[in-house]
Amino acid sequence: MSRILSIAFLVLFTAVAISGCSSAKKAILPVHDETLIFDRALDYTYLRVMDAVLNTPDWTLFETEKKEGRITAFNEKYPDIFAPIDQRMVHFRLERLARSKTSVRVTPSSQSVVGVADLMKEIKGNMNRSTA
Repeated sequence: MSRILSIAFLVLFTAVAISGCSSAKKAILPVHDETLIFDRALDYTYLRVMDAVLNTPDWTLFETEKKEGRITAFNEKYPDIFAPIDQRMVHFRLERLARSKTSVRVTPSSQSVVGVADLMKEIKGNMNRSTA
């Protein structure tokens, strides 16, 4: 009788553990959907954004396409090394609004990447230091 109870308990415990793991929700990260506007030419802003990525700890430039106005940064210190690589990358889009006015934004697909807030802060600081 105790053997049957032990087996029943083991089956019940396994069922609860499996269903608990499958229903666990992924952490929700804040969305960084702001658009930064700078009173600078696109070329200058593009260089300052690349410089900001290079000066932010644990981030490196992954891909740049100036003609398209794209900069992709890669987070080298991502907490989940088994996560898909796109969850470790931030894609910036730069757009010329006027001769001396440029916008910088994070594409929707990477607005919740871990560390994007640090990059945005560094970009703002880098642009403010350059205009002083």
